[in-house]
Amino acid sequence: MPSHLSSASCNSSPDNSEAHNNLGLARLQLGDADHAIPEFQAALRLRPQDAGYQTNLGIAYLQKTDFDSAVAQFQAALENSPRNPTLHYDLGLALKLKDKLTEAIAEFRIAEQLEPRQADVHYTLGVTLWQQGDFPAAAEELQAAIDAKPDYAEAFYSTRLEPFASSRENCRKRPMLCAKPSVCNPIFAGGPYDFSGGAPSTRRRQWSRSRIESGIRTQ
Repeated sequence: MPSHLSSASCNSSPDNSEAHNNLGLARLQLGDADHAIPEFQAALRLRPQDAGYQTNLGIAYLQKTDFDSAVAQFQAALENSPRNPTLHYDLGLALKLKDKLTEAIAEFRIAEQLEPRQADVHYTLGVTLWQQGDFPAAAEELQAAIDAKPDYAEAFYSTRLEPFASSRENCRKRPMLCAKPSVCNPIFAGGPYDFSGGAPSTRRRQWSRSRIESGIRTQ
């Protein structure tokens, strides 16, 4: 949907929350969080309790790496939709990016309970547990990600590294191995949570991308 047509739709229907939300989603898909945020904010002024709009605004803040604002939006959305596994996951991701790993794990656990077969939840939980040094639990979650999605390449690759990374002594004895960020760094290079190259985008994971695409509601 061309951006000028979307803008025209909002200009002609300034009180249409869906028009603002859809334009925000279109901007978000283009990686333009700066222009997506005002559209989601406009939608929320018209429908303040809409958890979907709050979630979309939180994702836009994630794209800008404004993690504090993202956390606030996801928490507000959870007040309106407390059993939404995606919201718990998104909140966990924002907390993880703030290095609040214990709080992030708690949210991932809730998301896991609410949607046990979601591979991305298991993968990110596994990575976070790995960061905390709980390698056996991390391996279990990474295996669960593979069980839920057998072609999950990042999770499969990560499980192959577990025998090495689970030993700090191995990391000391194998400096060439540990020089590779994909081995001793729990944010595995090329994986859906590899944000080392910049801000996370709406393409950071299939689950989020599908949700954003399906979130554009027909007028």
